[in-house]
Amino acid sequence: MNKATVAIFSALLADYVMVTIIVPIINDLFKIDYGKIDEFRVGFVYSMKGLSQLCTGLLIGKISDKLQLKLMTQLGLTFDFIASLIYIFGRKFPSYMTARGIHGIGSSLIASSSFSLLANHYKTDEERGEIMSKAGTGIACGVLFGPVLGGILYSLGEKMGLESYARLVPFAFCSIADILAISGVHFFINSPYRSIKKKSKTLSSSLELDKKKKSTSSQKNLSNWQILKYVPILALVYLSFAGNLEISYIEPILPNYWMKLTDNNWNTLKSGILFGFSPLSYTIFMPILGKYGYKIGRHHVILIGMIVISFLFLIVIPNKSFIYSSAFFLFMMGCGSGAIDSSLQPMLAEAYDNLLERKKKEEKLVKEVEMDISDDKTETSLDEKNIVKLTIDIVDSKEDSAATLELEEKETENGQDEVTEEEVEEEAHNKYTRVFSLGNMAMNVGFITGPLISSFLVALVDGDEPNVNRFNSSFFKCCLIFAAFGLLSSVVAIIPGLKRYRREKDKQINQQQ
Repeated sequence: MNKATVAIFSALLADYVMVTIIVPIINDLFKIDYGKIDEFRVGFVYSMKGLSQLCTGLLIGKISDKLQLKLMTQLGLTFDFIASLIYIFGRKFPSYMTARGIHGIGSSLIASSSFSLLANHYKTDEERGEIMSKAGTGIACGVLFGPVLGGILYSLGEKMGLESYARLVPFAFCSIADILAISGVHFFINSPYRSIKKKSKTLSSSLELDKKKKSTSSQKNLSNWQILKYVPILALVYLSFAGNLEISYIEPILPNYWMKLTDNNWNTLKSGILFGFSPLSYTIFMPILGKYGYKIGRHHVILIGMIVISFLFLIVIPNKSFIYSSAFFLFMMGCGSGAIDSSLQPMLAEAYDNLLERKKKEEKLVKEVEMDISDDKTETSLDEKNIVKLTIDIVDSKEDSAATLELEEKETENGQDEVTEEEVEEEAHNKYTRVFSLGNMAMNVGFITGPLISSFLVALVDGDEPNVNRFNSSFFKCCLIFAAFGLLSSVVAIIPGLKRYRREKDKQINQQQ
């Protein structure tokens, strides 16, 4: 990995370590503060991050128009740092809610800006897939190692005699990780959007700057609704929602299923070990699929990933004696999730590029039509005698303007201080932030609604206890409902791969071949 990828990896790792490091700690914090565990409040603390991240996602587009991506990433990490301090010094439910909400704001900024940075640095689908998947493994590593670090560091604080201040150790670790990530982003990512130096420019360079600013501003100011009206982007945003819904629905109901299947001979350590296989496979397969997924078509990779996670209902096959074989199905769930995420981000960037190209073509057509209409009006209004003179004057003026343009182009090519493409892109340097924020919002909606729907269905649907007949249990019926939804949603993955939406890419592939 290069320096930019390492910086983004460290930012995502620091963010998601803090997401999951609280998992083994939060119950003890409530015991210390209230003398008992309030499951409703604990659940509300968990959901607060997703709600905050979802609300912030609605404002990301406006924020990104005023801040550079590098600064947005550092600002998100700063919010994470503030949240860790609140965890250290705060007490009781309001403080934890505030910390979790601030953390959600930071996560929203980091998730949207980090992948936009990579999309701006790397232009081809092959590069984007490989680099984004490598950086994205920071998410999986944070999810995988966060609970482990939380348990170890909190236990270390207790052994050091800190008692109620044992939380200082894990959250101080998060604070240090955030500071290191901020430094990494600052030193390892060289922002390509430098401020334009004030130099004397010729008339031709100022004209070129105005033209390019107009084109880039039209790209930058696309609203969320305009982006979602483009069918491939809408399909990919929906797949982000459906994929994360299929993964998250199992989390609140599976431990309870295991508990009933083993006649209450179960504990959270065993659940944690089995759930660890999912981020483990995610970490292994996401870089591989991100690097080579373009060879078979990224929409095919997403399709396969959706089908794989839809078959998670097969986790009911192991009985009480072979319950640990459930790790295989959770391992496959991580593979499917990695397949979706490895291709989703590069395809969002590619689809947005195609949308901008279409907008450019539409603007050109509109201008040509307007020019034709204006020419027709002028021709009909002029007398027949003046038409010959007018055409001669127009030809002469065109020749003069063409000659002057040639001279100006030669001057720009000869090395004067002209507007470089790097400077022009300063106007639209955050163009990918909106589309990534939409995908991030859909992901959070899936993470929030999945557990809520599954918990509601298990309570609503009648069935036998798992230790009596697991194939007629409410858990199995709930999984079948989500499996049917996942298989139907997988068909949507075909849409971004249709030829009508991938003409430009097909031409490039044919030329390479």
